[in-house]
Amino acid sequence: MRVYFSNQDKHGLIVNVDVTKKGDVYIGDAHLPGVQLLKQSWHASGKGHVHTPAGRLLHTPKESPSNIPKPRRLWGSAPDLALLDWTYRPQERPRRVNVRVDVALFKKAPSWTIDIWALPSTTEIPQVLASYDIVSQHAVMEWTSPAVLAVVWTMRPEAWASLERSIRGAR
Repeated sequence: MRVYFSNQDKHGLIVNVDVTKKGDVYIGDAHLPGVQLLKQSWHASGKGHVHTPAGRLLHTPKESPSNIPKPRRLWGSAPDLALLDWTYRPQERPRRVNVRVDVALFKKAPSWTIDIWALPSTTEIPQVLASYDIVSQHAVMEWTSPAVLAVVWTMRPEAWASLERSIRGAR
């Protein structure tokens, strides 16, 4: 799965998600030109790693990705459009889900967030989507174990207004 922003003929990759035949899950975050800030892995053994520019961190062993009992949010980001590498070229492949997010969305809300979920079953999709304020789009890789769901979402306008008031009041 690849989630990317699109501005006419330019594209900026936000996140890539791969699930191997062995059941390992790999997630790489938004790419700055020549830099990947965060990469994480969740292995079939249950162990996981987070790779940062400062080094590798070990996750506490958990259950195997294919044996999760309930939906688990794996990754989330509200990317800054100015920091994306706009040279990404989307590729169509039989086993790849491409999620194209038009930058025109940013005219409708101050910020949009992209979340990646692991699901024990695609029947969990309505439950996960119901937990969000406004969902612009979502996509699922249903043939993998776990299934992987990407959600592009934002808050309601009144929630943004409340957040802005609280930030101004804290100054």
